[in-house]
Amino acid sequence: MTWAPRILPAALAAFWFVPALAADLTISTQSEFTTGNYGTSTRTRVWETPLELKLHHEGHGIGLRIPYILESGNQAVIPELGPVGGVTPQSFQRKGIGNVRLSAWTRFWEDEDTGTTIGATIKVTPPAIRSLQPMGVDFTRVGLELNLGATLPADARLDASLGRRFVIGAPGYGLNDYWFGSFDLGYDVTSRIAVGLTLDVQTRSSSSGTAVLEIGPWIEYDIADGWRIGAYVFRGFTRDSADFGAGFTLSRRFGI
Repeated sequence: MTWAPRILPAALAAFWFVPALAADLTISTQSEFTTGNYGTSTRTRVWETPLELKLHHEGHGIGLRIPYILESGNQAVIPELGPVGGVTPQSFQRKGIGNVRLSAWTRFWEDEDTGTTIGATIKVTPPAIRSLQPMGVDFTRVGLELNLGATLPADARLDASLGRRFVIGAPGYGLNDYWFGSFDLGYDVTSRIAVGLTLDVQTRSSSSGTAVLEIGPWIEYDIADGWRIGAYVFRGFTRDSADFGAGFTLSRRFGI
């Protein structure tokens, strides 16, 4: 993959960008529980609780995501990739910090009359530093996605992301590059409460895996100026999907 040495330095260099005027900083956390058999006869349970920082200004921004993961079961499962490796005879539990993810995004077109937006995002997940990230993996993941948004009648909005994730330097895992999509339909019930439905799809990430299809509702509430909480549940419909998942979010937005 000859383009990898070029795109990775460019992605990392994007994190030196700091908006000069009227920037906002968002600090958020999300605790998500998923459970599933992932094609086996035993169950794997994963708790993932990331801390995320986003610096954004007028449709452009950069982000840093640091996840804490607690996992138990007979098979290792990597969030966004699915099951990796074989099934162990004995159930095990492991925990710790996973791979840190860097992101940068931009909105390059907007129609103010219709509320339609088009943008792009790059997400780079470097290999873990084993002494600091025991739940991380030793290969790189790069995601490139196109982001679309549209305002619909009756205070509704549709947001979609379509992209491809590249797995670099992981020959022993049998993983593939794969396509993914996320479709979110939201509705503002009041000025503070929003509800919606999210559909996530992903082509198979390994030659022995299957596609992923997950769907579920969510709700968000602005509890105070700059503060937002949310909750969601979802169900998986394929072998490599989680059978069930649920989580909550908490975020605080600052003007700097």
